[in-house]
Parts: sequence; structure tokens; C-alpha cells
Amino acid sequence: MSLSEDGGVLAVGVGGPGNGELVRVYMLDAGIWIPKGGKINIRGMLFLGSVSLSAFGSVLAVAGTATNSDENPAVVRIFEFKSGDWVERGEGVIGELEGTVYQAALSADGRIV
Repeated sequence: MSLSEDGGVLAVGVGGPGNGELVRVYMLDAGIWIPKGGKINIRGMLFLGSVSLSAFGSVLAVAGTATNSDENPAVVRIFEFKSGDWVERGEGVIGELEGTVYQAALSADGRIV
């Protein structure tokens, strides 16, 4: 779970075996939490480790364990909120250690992970 700097955007990672891994992002509007964009299905991820939002809640990092190889390395995927939905930036960052789940952390402007 991660909150934007002003507390107005919340990212929550959910999932588990057989359910798939996904992230939902919500924004506070007149005291009610409403979805910000659609569900973010995390392709190729076995386990969701953590999520991190930029200061304004427009960039999201998702860390977990990849399933696309025999080694199951850690992976961090980056998403940006554009035109009303979350769009993946690049191919993600793949770790070198087997089965390790990293914590995602973003700089305030969302440019450094």
C-alpha cells in the first residue's frame, strides 16, 4: 500500500495464487475513495512485494517476483497515469537474485526508482 504525498491517492496491491496479481489505485474525491483508472494486471509476476506512488500519485512502481524464467528474479514495473488510465513505462527492471522480492520506492517526481 502507498499514499501520495498529499494523501489524496492510494495504491493497493492485491492477489494471490490462482487469482493473479493486480494493483488498484484510488483517489479521494469529496471524502469518497473512487478508482483512478482501471485495474492494473501485473503480467508475468508471481508475487506482489510492494507498491510505491510518486508525490502527486501519477507514477506507480510495483515490485515482486517474476515468473517469466526458471530463476524467478525480482522485478519492478513502472506505470504512469495518462489519458485516464495506467500505462506501463518501459520493460521494467529485472533483478539478479532468484526469488528475492524488493521493495519499490520512487523519487517524488517519479523519475528515479
